[in-house]
Amino acid sequence: MVEFFVSLLIASPRKESEIKPVILCAKKLGVQVKIKSGGHDYEGISFRSEFPFVMLDLSNLDDIKIDLKEGTVWVQAGATFGQLYYAIAKKSRVHGIAGGVCFSVGTGGLISGGGLGTVMRKFGHAADNVVDAHVMDVNGNILDRKRMKEDMFWAIRGGGGASFGVILAWKLKLVPVPEKVTVFTVYKKLESNQKLLQKWQNTSHQLPDGTISWTDELIPLLKEKFPEFHLEKKDCFQEPAWDCSNRPCIKKECRKSSWIGSILYFYGRRTNESLEVLLEKSIPTQKNYFKATSDFVKTLVAEC
Repeated sequence: MVEFFVSLLIASPRKESEIKPVILCAKKLGVQVKIKSGGHDYEGISFRSEFPFVMLDLSNLDDIKIDLKEGTVWVQAGATFGQLYYAIAKKSRVHGIAGGVCFSVGTGGLISGGGLGTVMRKFGHAADNVVDAHVMDVNGNILDRKRMKEDMFWAIRGGGGASFGVILAWKLKLVPVPEKVTVFTVYKKLESNQKLLQKWQNTSHQLPDGTISWTDELIPLLKEKFPEFHLEKKDCFQEPAWDCSNRPCIKKECRKSSWIGSILYFYGRRTNESLEVLLEKSIPTQKNYFKATSDFVKTLVAEC
């Protein structure tokens, strides 16, 4: 059985210059540095190791600078995606970011791991939208895209957090979003809908890669491509049920929302909820313990 160490100490810098002494000290002592952005990894990679280590907690480094004219945003690696979504929404209703659906995840880890999200078919992964970065290397030097060269810049965008240095900040492209979008969910049991899964595999990649503004676009599209969903216009005015004993509470739902409301929706919140919930970093009082992994399907799932 593998024995894991907990951190010898936790360093929580409040400015980037305080990171260099941590790196140099750990290097001199021969211990690892584990970097925590949001601490959201299922395996607790930033919290434990087979070797002695110190934890570098970046959560205090969460500055965000938005340039709507240039169409970019600089975000420090300790900021969560919720903080980033919030900051953009306060500046504009027609700008968004290619990011994840869980807004408590740190930008440092998710972007360095690729970053799946709801707009990836149109705009790619979060990492695809990085145009510059600041990284501190093992000697405490701060590198931007020009200084780190293109090979390293390629590697940090998907190669994993802390693999090539300490990610200090990302410069990301803002993406255009409509003021109103439509979000919908249809629940189906796989046991009785295997043919629908096969159809989804063979059809979904042919669907439009953009956002859908409202039912005049959504309902005709689904009636043509997926009549099995039985989604009707009346479903788009149904208020979803909450706190049911048997989930899912409803078979299907459809909501008209702002772009930022869709971010709340996909995280299981109400589309009209206060945007302040995006800023929550605290651990919820009701904790859920689970083990999970994700598979990337490279070939079609065979019909049983």
